[in-house]
Amino acid sequence: FFFFNDTATTEIYTEQIVGSVRCVQETGINAEYMGKKQSNQCINKEVMNDQQAEQRIQQLESIIREEARDKRKDIEDKCKESYDLEVEKIKKVEEVKIRQEFATKLEKYAIQQRIRRSARINNARLEKMRARNQMIEKVKEEVKSRLLQSFKDENKYKEALKRVILQGMIRLLEKKVTIKCLQKDVNLIEKVIPECEREFEELVKNNTKFTLKTTLEINKNDFLNPNFCTIGGVVLTCRNGNIVCSNTLDQRLELCYQDSIPDVRVTMFPDLKVEEKERKVAPVHTH
Repeated sequence: FFFFNDTATTEIYTEQIVGSVRCVQETGINAEYMGKKQSNQCINKEVMNDQQAEQRIQQLESIIREEARDKRKDIEDKCKESYDLEVEKIKKVEEVKIRQEFATKLEKYAIQQRIRRSARINNARLEKMRARNQMIEKVKEEVKSRLLQSFKDENKYKEALKRVILQGMIRLLEKKVTIKCLQKDVNLIEKVIPECEREFEELVKNNTKFTLKTTLEINKNDFLNPNFCTIGGVVLTCRNGNIVCSNTLDQRLELCYQDSIPDVRVTMFPDLKVEEKERKVAPVHTH
């Protein structure tokens, strides 16, 4: 409300709250002249203006409440939007972490699977190799068994002993050679010694044009161990035992076995050829 001096025109402004009401008193006019009617009209206007002011207050209150609701809604919307953005940001960060963790675990699992697979393949290969070796060993034992069976014939065994003695003499080329044998073979070797000496002398003479006569004698104080020399054969020594030529049939069988293993494997296991080709063709991986 804005009030002016009594001598001037008084105006009452209520702005946007109660509107505008003007009560005019002119200077020099007697109050009594206005009369009761004018006084009553001013009172009625004032009463009416109070009612309008109340209405305007209620309207303003409603407007304020509406604006407050709008403001609250705007704040809530902004908060919700900010919340959603923050949640989305956190979700993305956590999603990246989870993906990285999952990728790491997946890679570890793949490596473990490759290791297990490689171990299984290696174990299978080793088992296959053991089985093959066992089969080849059986072949060796079978050959050994057949040799023992064959050497039950004294003439065959005598011929075998003569050949291994001659081979040892050729290797040594000495004038005096001592024979170490199985105790049970002493009598048989005594029978072949003259033949071995004669054939060796002829062999040297025919191939070198020189004469070398070698004397053979049996060591009857030291014999071969039958646990290690099961088939037979001899060990030749000379120069007081400093030079040794072991030519037992067991060792000859072992040498023959070692030399024949590749052929025996391919014969017994044809798939080895395919595996060798695959290994040759297989690319070499480099890192």
